[in-house]
Amino acid sequence: MDAPNPQHRPEADAMCARVNSRWSAKTRGGPKEKGEQTMSTMIDNTGTIPVSAPTPVISVSPVVLSVPGRAMDLQMRVSAPVTGGELPIILLSHGHGNSNNLSSLNGYSPLANFWAAHGFVVVQPPI
Repeated sequence: MDAPNPQHRPEADAMCARVNSRWSAKTRGGPKEKGEQTMSTMIDNTGTIPVSAPTPVISVSPVVLSVPGRAMDLQMRVSAPVTGGELPIILLSHGHGNSNNLSSLNGYSPLANFWAAHGFVVVQPPI
């Protein structure tokens, strides 16, 4: 038997059990607390979030970066509004390889275009 971990906190286990129990009840349609929203309610409510009017977007692909010591050049897509300066940058990389056969580089166009149309530079690496 392993020696007890001096860092172990039983109260943390109890808190995790309560959170997991509440999450399980929510996902099964169990009781909700007053003012609590389910994930689908939050997604449905995104249409009410105020956003600026979209602007035209330009996307360039591939943008190629050569890296010394790297076997292959790094290719990415960069999308941005056609106007603006000192824009915030979003690095759109879902990670862990392909998602439904679409990499970060070639997928997620509606999301990347939405963000770019609302004032962000979006960089999409290959993974």
